[in-house]
Amino acid sequence: MLEFNAAMEKGNVKYYSVFTVVAGLMLYLAYQQVFLCYAFLDDYYNLYHNNHILGTSIATGRPAYGIFMSWLFSNLYYICDLKYPRMISFIGILLFSVLLYRAYISSGWKRVEGGCAAIITCLMPAFGVYAAWATMFLAVYGALVGFIAGELCLKSYQYFHVKGDRTRGGIVLIASILLLIISFMTYQPSATAFWLFIAIALFMPQENSEDLFRKGLYCFAVFAGIAMVYFILFKAKIWPFTLPQWGSRGDLASNPVEKLLWFLEYTFYDALSLFSVLQEKVVISLTVATVFTVIVLGLDRRIRRSKQQKWTFFFIFIVLLPLSYLPVLAASGNYSAFRIQGILGSLVLFYLLLSLKEIFNHKVTRVVMPCLLAAFCLIAYKNVTYGFVEPQKQELELIRNMLMRPLYCQPKEILFVRPNWNDSLVENVYRMRYEYGIPSTCATYVPNCLLNLIGREAYGKAFEPIKVKIDKHNKSINKGIPVINAHRLLKGFKIKRKLENTFNASNDKLLLINYDKGYDGLKALHQVSLLPREDGLVLKSQGRDPHVSLPLFNFSSGKQLIIKIDITSPKDTVLQLYYATKSSPNYNEKQSIKRGIKKGKNVVFITLPLRDYTGHFRLDPGKIVGQYFLRSVEIRGISKG
Repeated sequence: MLEFNAAMEKGNVKYYSVFTVVAGLMLYLAYQQVFLCYAFLDDYYNLYHNNHILGTSIATGRPAYGIFMSWLFSNLYYICDLKYPRMISFIGILLFSVLLYRAYISSGWKRVEGGCAAIITCLMPAFGVYAAWATMFLAVYGALVGFIAGELCLKSYQYFHVKGDRTRGGIVLIASILLLIISFMTYQPSATAFWLFIAIALFMPQENSEDLFRKGLYCFAVFAGIAMVYFILFKAKIWPFTLPQWGSRGDLASNPVEKLLWFLEYTFYDALSLFSVLQEKVVISLTVATVFTVIVLGLDRRIRRSKQQKWTFFFIFIVLLPLSYLPVLAASGNYSAFRIQGILGSLVLFYLLLSLKEIFNHKVTRVVMPCLLAAFCLIAYKNVTYGFVEPQKQELELIRNMLMRPLYCQPKEILFVRPNWNDSLVENVYRMRYEYGIPSTCATYVPNCLLNLIGREAYGKAFEPIKVKIDKHNKSINKGIPVINAHRLLKGFKIKRKLENTFNASNDKLLLINYDKGYDGLKALHQVSLLPREDGLVLKSQGRDPHVSLPLFNFSSGKQLIIKIDITSPKDTVLQLYYATKSSPNYNEKQSIKRGIKKGKNVVFITLPLRDYTGHFRLDPGKIVGQYFLRSVEIRGISKG
């Protein structure tokens, strides 16, 4: 048997250096978007009310988390400054991957296999949340400390029961206990990284002749003892837990059977899906079935191969799953989020990779592991970029652009209409979770912080805070107060994005008017003159009802029409498109579509239903006097439905 220790043979420093560089590159490729300017949910509150962080963290049982976070956020001022906590989190994830690699190699894994397994673990969606959410930047450090605590705990067992050195064993055990307490006080769900190390150490590829049950029981006694002490301190409000607890965090689950069923139905199922985020339900179901089958086959092979301890191995194999999720299982509330499922997902991934090693020989796994690494890297990039960063960044930009105009007047108050979860800018999120998919502004505590942070960006320290009135249903609008309707804003953006995708997917190009193709066929009809320019066409309006006619074009009657108009408006106004049909050849309001446009550049998409069009279309650029700048008008046909 290989004794589990951290000893490095000569020349290993080179391999660790190479691994660190490779891991850093792979993690950067996956998480590069987290260094952009954006924020998510609690980020806004913690940045704007950073003096409340410590008290809130103590009330949730995380004083160490609160101390470091309060210090860091008190030195941040703008939304873009949140990239610094995310950088710290990225470094922590890289360090955690190095510790994982060290554990795998010490446990007898080949370098390629251990390296791939370590990096893949750090590409799981939970670690994507740690990297992309500034508020969670310390969560990975809680896991890192808990992981080291697991190593020291197992070392103390070796000193006590193998080497007979009680002095060193006691010192190492005390160090393990202290680190585990720090891990709990940083982020409780991450403290279970303790069990991830224990699993890697106990389930070595080689035959293990030692008493697995005694090792497992020893580690459980240490972990359970610390967890109980932590809970008693928290519940009794003994320093540093001196503030009232929030919600049900201080209450134990009253129905263990119901809690276990919830765990199997939701959390464990998600773990078997490897926490797929932006996937279809069928793909996730196939992933769950495949992962479960491979793990069962690998477990069967290991049990058959083990002669002396097969049932002990099976028992520990199963028990470690709920232990890796123990802080959440022990609490009374049923709450599922990626950030609290990181260690459980990492353990399931370890079981999957261990099963692959049991089923296939080294030559096969040496090829399969790098392929899995490449796939996970791409999936992690997709999850973080399109499931987290881009939606939050886009939501921030939409509200920032909407707020700029009212800010010029320095309003004392603003009415903010909150969006719903269904207004999420993320597509194809199965079982939408708290982190991937939810709009930040749907939380009641975000709008006030967000709007004032944007105002702070515009005016600096001279900015006077705005009073933000929150209305979810837009029922209490006062005409004297500027309104930002985030619900309509996000919904409109989603509709426009869908239309744009449909437009770009169509190859049936019916009409194109732009500078390169020319503006022939475009005729001024009323209160407007056409003034060609080098890069477009100026529509100079002399009244409130300017309109031009579009050129005639041929199209199939069996297709819908989608129109893209690129136009710059001098002020906020309404663009209107009229169409004529064979049954009603004259232009009228019923046969028209209106779109609101803002001052500046606008790209407008309009879909027309299936009708008996004559081919005559009229464009009213706006309802104000001034100069409109038309860049292009393009019409494409799309299939019915």
